[in-house]
Amino acid sequence: MGRSLLWFLAGAICASAILCVVFDRRKAELEDRILLTTYREDPFETKALELGARENGISVAKQRGTRIPVSFSLNGQRCVSLEPKGGVLGANMVYCFSETDGSLLASDVSGE
Repeated sequence: MGRSLLWFLAGAICASAILCVVFDRRKAELEDRILLTTYREDPFETKALELGARENGISVAKQRGTRIPVSFSLNGQRCVSLEPKGGVLGANMVYCFSETDGSLLASDVSGE
């Protein structure tokens, strides 16, 4: 009787561990999907990420993974600050575009 209870408990612990791993992975997938459906990158942010990637000699995907684009309007210009994500070293890169034709008006790097 004692051995069968021990085997039952061992099986229950293994099953719980497997379920925890499966649910944790599924949770991460769902969180990524929610982020993708709620956040839409605007065209100015995309342009700024492309320019920053070109200046740093990296892919746009890598730039997107290390920077957070923050957009704001300033005197008829649409500016995007590419700020380093937590734990990433680097300076803030700011690009300002014309709101009418989308041309690059100014760029600046500040910080490290």
